[in-house]
Amino acid sequence: MISVGFGRTGALGSNSWGYSYPNVAYSNVLAAVIDYATGQGVLVVLAAGNWQSNEAFFPGAYEKLIAVAATYDTVERAPFSNYGSWMDIAAPGVNIMPTGYSQENACDGAIGDPYITMSGTSMACPHVAGVLALGKSYGPSQELRPQATGRQLKRWLLDTASHEATCDDPTLADYGTGMVNPPVFFAMCCASIGYYCLLY
Repeated sequence: MISVGFGRTGALGSNSWGYSYPNVAYSNVLAAVIDYATGQGVLVVLAAGNWQSNEAFFPGAYEKLIAVAATYDTVERAPFSNYGSWMDIAAPGVNIMPTGYSQENACDGAIGDPYITMSGTSMACPHVAGVLALGKSYGPSQELRPQATGRQLKRWLLDTASHEATCDDPTLADYGTGMVNPPVFFAMCCASIGYYCLLY
């Protein structure tokens, strides 16, 4: 990812690196890579971690990244997800069907879906990365209509997030700008670059 995604043609990285303990500094090498990537306009999206903690976990808490918390498919925060003032945004991360396939379920003769479901901020992170990737694609010709920059896309992503914190769960106020809101984000992308979009 460092040599291909950051150093050559990559415009976006979806990452789930795992964490050890909170408030542990990350390496200067990693910081340099992140600085280089974001300086080139690359959007670095990172799963925020599953420690049920509001303490800062690095590199997720590094301000140049986009840290993603996990929720249910409602605005309710997933109980395992990290949260706090360093969070940027949230996305669904509970009972998500990834590309994984359960060979055991497929071969044991049981009737049912052989595909697995998983939960975690690692499931939430690709939602945000996918939304950003589609937003990036809205400038199909750099000659006729320039694509949005990484900085613009990040700002639009955070500005359009929906935040519905409730008194019943005050931690919802600590998952960044709120839940990723694809339709509103896409509309802002289209309007900002003067591109007609058909939104579903």
